[in-house]
Parts: sequence; C-alpha cells; structure tokens
Amino acid sequence: METSKAFDSQISDDLQTKQNELEKSLKAERDRVSKLQQDINSLKSVSEDVTYLKSRSMRDNLLFFGFDECKTPQERNAENCTDLILDYCKETLKIPDAQAAIKIERAHRLGYRYDRNKTRPIVVKFNHYPDKVLVKQKAHEALQSFLSAKNASSNQTGASASPTRPKIRVSEKFPKIIQDRRKALIPILVKAKEGGKKAYLSYDKLYINTMYTVENVASAGYS
Repeated sequence: METSKAFDSQISDDLQTKQNELEKSLKAERDRVSKLQQDINSLKSVSEDVTYLKSRSMRDNLLFFGFDECKTPQERNAENCTDLILDYCKETLKIPDAQAAIKIERAHRLGYRYDRNKTRPIVVKFNHYPDKVLVKQKAHEALQSFLSAKNASSNQTGASASPTRPKIRVSEKFPKIIQDRRKALIPILVKAKEGGKKAYLSYDKLYINTMYTVENVASAGYS
C-alpha cells in the first residue's frame, strides 16, 4: 500500500508538472497570438495612414468620364487633354474665360493601354484647389439641371422632348482601395435616396442619418 501510494503520488506530481507545462505553453501561445494581433492592427493603421496620405495627394484631382478617344495611335498621341477639359469648362460648364481662369498642372488618360471597347477617363490635376471645386460644382449643377428638367418633362402631359443627359461625368480621384469602398456603398446610397432619405457619401463613409462603412452598411436595411 505504501508503494502504491508513493506511485500514485508520483503520477499525480507528474500530471501536475505536465499540466503546468501545458498552461505555460498555452499562455506563451496566447501571448504570441496577442502580439501578432497587435502587429496586424499596427499594420492596418499604417496602411490606412498611407491611404489617407495618397488621398490627400489627390485632393486637387478630378476624373472626367465620357470624352471620346481618337481612333488612330497618331491621333491619340497628339491628343491634348488639357485643351479638352478647358473647352468643356468653357462651352458646357459656362465658366467665363476658362482657358485663362483655370490652371491645370497636367491632364492625361488614365491607363496606358487603349481598348476600342472602352473609353478611358481623363485624370486632371489642378494647380489650385478652388479651381477643382468650381469645376466639380458646375458639373454637379449641370447634372442637377438635367434631373430637374427630366422630372418636369415626365410630369407633363403630351409629347415633349426629353432633356439630354450630360455626356461628361465628373468625380473625385481616390486611391483604388477607397474607390472600391465607395463603389460598394454607392448602390446603398442610391436606394436610400430613392426611399426619400437624405444620404450622401463622404470619402469612404456613407451617411444616412448615421455613419456607415463597408463593414456595417448591411445594417442600414437597403441591401
């Protein structure tokens, strides 16, 4: 019996030792996972900071969609995107003396390869932020004028000519990750507005009474 008790005691001590070792190993693993999570969070924070800085560097930029592309390589190489934009500002947006008033640092087609089935947008960097704001505002007013005329036309009885939608569309220029987030939020924005809600998109956030992101926008109830 004494031998048996000693044996049982030894087994109990061995089990306790192994349990302690396992607990130490488990704690070390938990600490390692926690450290990895902290590192991941730090990397995410750095990534968001880099994205924000990229966005800030694009604050003077606008994208213009809808300008037809030339058919031959020679014509495309000779294309002057700055003149295209300034003519659009003068003739369509009715900005007085646009060629002299608006300063463009550079303007070019976005993307290197021409595709006859697609029309590449033109990215424009303005020398002065107020010029960018003015052009964006005038383009927005042109779109709102079309929408108002369209609504008025649809409410009228009898045949009437439908207003022509502006061919050129203007939007902000963002890094791709922000563009992807906005793209995911836009359908919800449209549905909310169709439902009579006051909604707007700011950077990568959607506001419908409260703020939504791509992570929680499903809770808005418009999916």
